[in-house]
Amino acid sequence: MGSLKSRNPFRYLTAAVAAAGVGIALAASPVHARTADVLDAGSPNAIPGEYIVAFKEATEAAEAAEAADALVRRFDGRVDTRLESINAVAVHMDAADAARLAADPAVDYVEQNLRVETAATQLNPPGWGADRVDQRTLPLNGSYTYPNAGTDVHAYIIDTGIWLDHPDFAGRLDPGYSAIVPDGNSRDCHGHGTHIAGTLGGTLYGIAKQVRLVPVQVFNCSGTGDSVSVIAGVEWVTQNAVKPAVATMSLTATASQAIDAAVETSLASGVSYSVAAGNFDADACGYSPARVPGVLTVAAADSTDTRVSFSNWGTCVDMFAPGVNVRSDYLFNVTTRLSGTSIAVPHVAGAAAIYLSANPTASPATVASALIGNSTANVVIDPAGSPNRTLFISLGEDAGPVVPTGPALVPHQACLRALRILRPSRKAPAATAAAATAAAHHHQTLASGSGSSSAAWSLAQPRTVPWSAADTQTVVVNAVPVPVSVGWSGCSTTTSCPCSIWSPVPATTLSAMSMRSPGSSETVQPGRPPALSGAGSASRSVKPAGSRCATRRST
Repeated sequence: MGSLKSRNPFRYLTAAVAAAGVGIALAASPVHARTADVLDAGSPNAIPGEYIVAFKEATEAAEAAEAADALVRRFDGRVDTRLESINAVAVHMDAADAARLAADPAVDYVEQNLRVETAATQLNPPGWGADRVDQRTLPLNGSYTYPNAGTDVHAYIIDTGIWLDHPDFAGRLDPGYSAIVPDGNSRDCHGHGTHIAGTLGGTLYGIAKQVRLVPVQVFNCSGTGDSVSVIAGVEWVTQNAVKPAVATMSLTATASQAIDAAVETSLASGVSYSVAAGNFDADACGYSPARVPGVLTVAAADSTDTRVSFSNWGTCVDMFAPGVNVRSDYLFNVTTRLSGTSIAVPHVAGAAAIYLSANPTASPATVASALIGNSTANVVIDPAGSPNRTLFISLGEDAGPVVPTGPALVPHQACLRALRILRPSRKAPAATAAAATAAAHHHQTLASGSGSSSAAWSLAQPRTVPWSAADTQTVVVNAVPVPVSVGWSGCSTTTSCPCSIWSPVPATTLSAMSMRSPGSSETVQPGRPPALSGAGSASRSVKPAGSRCATRRST
């Protein structure tokens, strides 16, 4: 790969340029005196005889690139590719020489080149991905609504290339790069990259339907590549990306310091990355680039909001997105359905493009923070230690408070912001009226174990509200899971009533409620809420024993 930067990429190589020419101060110690560990040498994905050699930071040296070649040759190696953004070279040499080279004081580390593969499986059921990401909760509503189409954003698909003739990309494909075919045109001969591009920015299936798509080919027609080809593709994006820019890496490799370094450099250049968590039902922190801080690491959920059994998990995951049976574009202008954390990635990248279209100067950190902060909390079943967040396409909608949950708590989401309550009538104790408007409000139900299982409303000001002379009054409630106390005058005492709404179903939206006045004969004992019926959503309520007020859902 030729140099794409004006600066010397190997300025950090520890080398002394002698006054007489290119003599390098490395000959003071015997060549075979020491050895050091080669990273990933025991990996099942190791490619024998191929290594990445990274050099330490040091002073500027005019002949640094030549010094790198000389150093590798000294250990009987051959330089194949210069990886400029991480001050490294890809080399061929035997294992013993690689171990000796790793101990040289000029070398930061030597890492085995690794096989890297895409992570998707073709399946046949119907697709559903875009329908899911524009709404907070299930069921699907059969539509996809988006705030903008990602106009003026460039999306770099680091993958198998893109099928260049597909009508879904007409007029929006820019020339890319191939690490597989020198001077090639990045035409996809596998299908995976085309599917990713279609989900991110295809006219029919895309999340960001007007984004400009750029193929960066790092996998061959079998969907396989290696660390060097992946790093070369990332490096090309770093050096050539037109901002604002997003990039996808729908791939996983065993932990690779070299891949991580390339992605970190690209993030620092201003490119936002969405990457796959991996398909091994394992901790994503053990894989690259999923473990890189600053990328958006995406796990896969199915159409029931359940983590897919193969999806990686853990603290390195940022959010879940649709990753099963997702329909998108494919080779020869057709469509197909694929599954995998790879397939979840472009949903998030498309959301990043939408955000950047509205906020073109946002940094990758800002983009990641915005998408994570606006994701829907606590709807994924079996997140397996991952942050329980699901992608939501929006520009600035408040996602509501995050409800802390333990492994025994299954959280759901309900909506309430303002409550208009009619003054209770002494003559008609059961007379009620209340209207509520939709807003963000979380509550949770207990699946098993022990812990708090209810959440309700709190009043902004004051905590206890006496009835005014008017027949009605409106109070504003905060979206936090603490009880609300409402009292009224005209009674012998002021009664406080903690009104906790319990939801037996997900996605409960409270459209109305009733407040019964003191003296009502209807009471409900804790733990024995009344059964309610109704289409769509339902809720039910309980009150503490001895209380003379209760709430109920109007369906």
